Amino acid sequence: MTIDQVEKAIRAGNDVWNRAFQEQSGKLFASVFHEDGAVCSQGGVLTTGHEALEAAIQPFMDQVGPMECLIRTAGIWFDGGLIYESGYYTYQAGAKVIGTGTYVVMWKADAQGKLKIWRDIGIAAEKVEK
Repeated sequence: MTIDQVEKAIRAGNDVWNRAFQEQSGKLFASVFHEDGAVCSQGGVLTTGHEALEAAIQPFMDQVGPMECLIRTAGIWFDGGLIYESGYYTYQAGAKVIGTGTYVVMWKADAQGKLKIWRDIGIAAEKVEK
């Protein structure tokens, strides 16, 4: 893949991620991930696979309600079959900021060649409100 193709695929994946939080859809959220994709949460918890990811995120979405996830990519690196993305995120419900931080995402092509999140590591700058 060229850098332009990778940037376009990452933007598309990040757009689906944001739409999942707007629509409060754990299923849509999980669809951005590779079949063995995982979120590495603070505290060392690793949640792997579509069903587990959906089950883990849906209660948070239900509790907080619809929100925007503003994602700003800072850098993209290629390493063999993996593509690394780093950047900044802000979760926001209306004018209220729910949480901010930085992230590193590892993208990997699925069986159809579509880039999916293989590992997502978010580092919160502020605690998410309950």
